[in-house]
Amino acid sequence: DVQGSLLTLVAAPVPIHLPWAADLVRPDLARRLLAGAAPGDPVDPLPARRVAGLAAAGVRLRPADPDTTVGRVDVWADPDSGLPLLVEATARNADTPVLSTQFLDLDRSVPDPALLVPARSQSAGFTTTTQPDIAAAVNAAVPLRLPTTLAGRTRQASPDGIAGVAAYGQGFGAFVVVPLPGRAGNDAINSAQKNRALPVTLPRGDAYQIGASMLSAVVMRRRRGQVLLLTGFVTTDLLTRAATQLVEEPLR
Repeated sequence: DVQGSLLTLVAAPVPIHLPWAADLVRPDLARRLLAGAAPGDPVDPLPARRVAGLAAAGVRLRPADPDTTVGRVDVWADPDSGLPLLVEATARNADTPVLSTQFLDLDRSVPDPALLVPARSQSAGFTTTTQPDIAAAVNAAVPLRLPTTLAGRTRQASPDGIAGVAAYGQGFGAFVVVPLPGRAGNDAINSAQKNRALPVTLPRGDAYQIGASMLSAVVMRRRRGQVLLLTGFVTTDLLTRAATQLVEEPLR
């Protein structure tokens, strides 16, 4: 990265990072989406489609879980190399994709090595930094022990050292529970109230429903003041069932 007269090297990447533009590059996005398929999700061929000057071969993944908001994931790739060229994700019971990204041109030749070296002037400074360790930050801020099952779904193994956040279920029907400590939790509840988020009825505590296209979320406050965020590509009904269980669950 070259900013002004300072060249910054990001070294020692950590397994978990904040979202960035590279996550939407077609090959990486296709890999992430197709890797999210659960066992038994049907995958069917699609008619060839002209993408970036190539007759791309297509496949369609249809998540079978009735609680996911994802209707289908379509990927068209170069039939020779398997390189994904076009990726589309469409909500359940919808016709128009929520997300569509594609290459307009494709050059499969090996780039000149000089193109991979950032330009640096004689007077430019140089520094090295690392990405923030998201796993360590979450574990330090979140001391709660979440249950092993929630809304009838089993907790997944904690990825990459994160113990304070839990994921339940598999495939696109999975959702995560993120405890929001202290001020972050209070700000989340206050923001939901201020923006007139839809209230969710719970036996105790209060909760609000937040949604954006296929992504659903419920932010809830337990009777002891603990705030939890539940989110995933799932229906709000599933998140509400999970929130109802968490109201009574003894979280240490």
